[in-house]
Amino acid sequence: MENQQNIIFPKREINYASFGRRLAAALADGFIITILDHLSGWLLNEPGEDISLTQIFSLNFSYTSTYINFATDILYFTLLTSSRWQGTVGKRLFRIRVTTLEGDTLSIGQSLIRNLGEYISCAIAFIGFFMMLWDKNRQTLHDKMAGSIVVV
Repeated sequence: MENQQNIIFPKREINYASFGRRLAAALADGFIITILDHLSGWLLNEPGEDISLTQIFSLNFSYTSTYINFATDILYFTLLTSSRWQGTVGKRLFRIRVTTLEGDTLSIGQSLIRNLGEYISCAIAFIGFFMMLWDKNRQTLHDKMAGSIVVV
């Protein structure tokens, strides 16, 4: 096999999502998840107890609803990011996708790590999110944790 040629594959151009586009998608998802959280809080209300719309949209729910909201958030972000959509509803609205470094769909495990990592990014004064501004692959801390990138 001395005559076998080396095949050189052309580099594919990766169009990373901008900070503004990612922020807009996050705001859209925040709106959606807030509605889901408030609905789950309303559904946990005692049967037969009157509840007003003001109470539904207030942040005055029990610890149980806080745990349910956390689970709702994790399920929403983890399942949609690891689906064939490769992102949440907000990301689809702004035409961005979360992929592995190779361009594949994240596994549920990678997606869960990424989404739990967002809490760490928040806990350190949002620096984990701002890391994308100086990273060559525009990766946030939670992207690095999961081995993911966000592309257009």
